[in-house]
Amino acid sequence: MLFLNKVVGHRYAFLILLLLLSGLYIWFQPGDIAAGDAAYKVRQVRDLARYDQVEAYYAGRNVDPQLEYFPGEYPWVYINAGEAFYIFPYQLSFLYYIPYALGGVRSLYLLTFLASLFTLYLMWRFARIELCWSMLQANGLVLLMLLGGGLLAYGYDLSEHAITACLSTWALLVGARKELTPVNAVICGAIPALAFSLRPESLLIAPLLFGARILIYRKYSDWLWASVGAAVALIIFGLNLYSNKILFGHMLGLRGIEFELGQADDVTTRLARIWTYTFGREQGTLFLATPVFLFAFMWLFVRRHARDSTPVDILMVVALAYVLVIPLVVSN
Repeated sequence: MLFLNKVVGHRYAFLILLLLLSGLYIWFQPGDIAAGDAAYKVRQVRDLARYDQVEAYYAGRNVDPQLEYFPGEYPWVYINAGEAFYIFPYQLSFLYYIPYALGGVRSLYLLTFLASLFTLYLMWRFARIELCWSMLQANGLVLLMLLGGGLLAYGYDLSEHAITACLSTWALLVGARKELTPVNAVICGAIPALAFSLRPESLLIAPLLFGARILIYRKYSDWLWASVGAAVALIIFGLNLYSNKILFGHMLGLRGIEFELGQADDVTTRLARIWTYTFGREQGTLFLATPVFLFAFMWLFVRRHARDSTPVDILMVVALAYVLVIPLVVSN
């Protein structure tokens, strides 16, 4: 145990970990090959880069105006108002546009991987600076998040989850600071609203974060700056809704159709999803995909050893609320 503590607590342990993960990425990255969801994302950004359109390009449109033989199927492709669209948010194509133009598919995988590394760095920096943890404790937290969460799986895939996780982590850690400045409030409102364009559920971070601060700190300044941050979030959110409405006829875009499929479920079904989403999904559980259980370990440790556990209290409240809300409103 003493040897393990020395290894994990080494001053260069975090840097060595990043280099190790980078080496694994170089070894395992699939190059220009994309399959499954990733293949459709590549087709989507390729159509934007080559044909300057957010709609899916179809060479056979002249002979198949009804798009009956379009090379794609539900749920990855939607036919809407005589146009074919891929299910992924059109904003994702704009995010991928420059990396794809610079390095093709390889650059898209690299972007996802770098987002995962930056998420780990944000956690490490938060532990060292905000919590004043030792090198051993900060490095241990990073290992806990890496091995117990979904970053390792999503970081090596072409997944917007890693990007939205990075954005959400940034907003959460800024919002958990002891003082909520005007700039921090704007960041906490703007970042989740921007992440909403990639994953709609990311917007929940903003109200949950501001609510947790007000609940725990109970300071007038938090009410004031939280209102500013919420206003920024609403403006960006409104622009997203408007653009989706113009393009797809639905304020939440094509994912809004999927979202609506779950709205007819009764209360019992939605409550049952809390258990299913947390422990019963074959393709992965919230035990691995969210940090709430990992935060529990961190929270208990801080409660015991730290003088001020308030920043972690805020993160724990947000994580618990998120795990409870998501199964109630999202059906897939």
